[in-house]
Amino acid sequence: MEEVWDLSVKPTLEYVVPTIASVGFIKWRPQRKFHIASCALVVDCGVNVWDVRRPYIPYAAFTEHKDVATGVAWRGDPHVFLSTSRDHTLYHHVFQDATRPADKANPQGIALSCRMDVSHAYRVHVNPSRTAKLAGKLW
Repeated sequence: MEEVWDLSVKPTLEYVVPTIASVGFIKWRPQRKFHIASCALVVDCGVNVWDVRRPYIPYAAFTEHKDVATGVAWRGDPHVFLSTSRDHTLYHHVFQDATRPADKANPQGIALSCRMDVSHAYRVHVNPSRTAKLAGKLW
């Protein structure tokens, strides 16, 4: 789990990013206030860049390594970084090559109240031509 604390006055927890494994390395993305790059200590071989405002799915994922990633170094540009791994490789990453997990996520939600009421939300794809035909039939 990644935690971001504000230590300027009284220590306060600002953000929490749950992860599937212990975090081995973490580094802020330059010129981006809410982005953190992290590598897992075990299990996950990728480097994930998280937006701490949306902590449950990575903003960008880089999965080239075959063993656990061990470090990240930004190249001064927020769109370019290097990563190392236990597989003895060094990768040069560019953000335009990243996988964007949120773009592939199925936007659905479900809620359960204390009275056992269930609410379900999902995206509806609207076909503009079909909507126009239906609207014409209503008037």
